[in-house]
Amino acid sequence: MPKRRVLAYSLDPTASGDQFLFNLLISPVAFVVNFVASLPGAVRALLAGRLHSRVPATILIAIGGFLASGGDALNRFGITNYFQVGKLLALLCILAGFLISIEAFREIRLPFTSVVLRRARHERSAAMAGGGDEAEVDDEVEPEGSALA
Repeated sequence: MPKRRVLAYSLDPTASGDQFLFNLLISPVAFVVNFVASLPGAVRALLAGRLHSRVPATILIAIGGFLASGGDALNRFGITNYFQVGKLLALLCILAGFLISIEAFREIRLPFTSVVLRRARHERSAAMAGGGDEAEVDDEVEPEGSALA
């Protein structure tokens, strides 16, 4: 995800005590401000097809987590109408995030065998996407006889 830092901070433990304490106090605000400032660039990268698949996958999984916890919170406060709906929407968001992720289906093998049904998928890197080079980056693929499946 393209990042834009509006508020600079550093959590370097070798900084002086007062500087580290100040950065520690400002970091929660800086996280939120920098994230919001980075969203327009991320949306442009998503629409241009230059955003890595892990970013939308992670966002969908996080939304699913918030929906699940929101449904539980409403249930705690006596609003039970949305409990099951919240769980269903959370499940759908988490499943969609899992399916969007390229790494989930990098290589498909038959269990307990060395038979590969599909090789690793290819995804253009962000550096190549902007440079006009149409070459694809190969994911690292282990040899077929590898025991690290």
